[in-house]
Order: sequence, then C-alpha cells, then structure tokens
Amino acid sequence: MFISTVTVKNGDITTPFDMRVLSEMDRFHVAKDAAVAVYGDKASEFAAKMDETVAFHHSYIREHGEDIPEVVSWKWEKR
Repeated sequence: MFISTVTVKNGDITTPFDMRVLSEMDRFHVAKDAAVAVYGDKASEFAAKMDETVAFHHSYIREHGEDIPEVVSWKWEKR
C-alpha cells in the first residue's frame, strides 16, 4: 500500500508525484527524453503523447487535488 501526502502552500496543491512532474523528473518526462535521445524524430508521436499526459496531469491535479488515476492506481507487476 502506498500512502501519499498532499502539500498545500500558497494556494497550490501538490503531491510527491506532482513535484517530480514540476521538476521534469517523472516517468513521462524521463520516457520522452529517453525515446527522443534514442529514436530522434521517430519518437515524435510518443513524445507528443507524453506531453499530452503531463498537460492532463497538470489540469487534473489542480481540479481534483490528487494525481491522475494512471498514477494513483499503478502497481508493480509480479513476473
């Protein structure tokens, strides 16, 4: 079980994951950067999807006060 804390400061609502997004250290930014570094222009569609996901997260967390469902419900898979 993962318990997340929410920090409210100066009217902003954030979570540990949102702080990673704001510093571009989250999974979406890292995946985009890696794909562009390896595949260059061939990764443009994937990079655009990652940008869309970050934009969705930005608006979602400010409206709902919690991370997007994709982040909240993510679990390690046993192999």
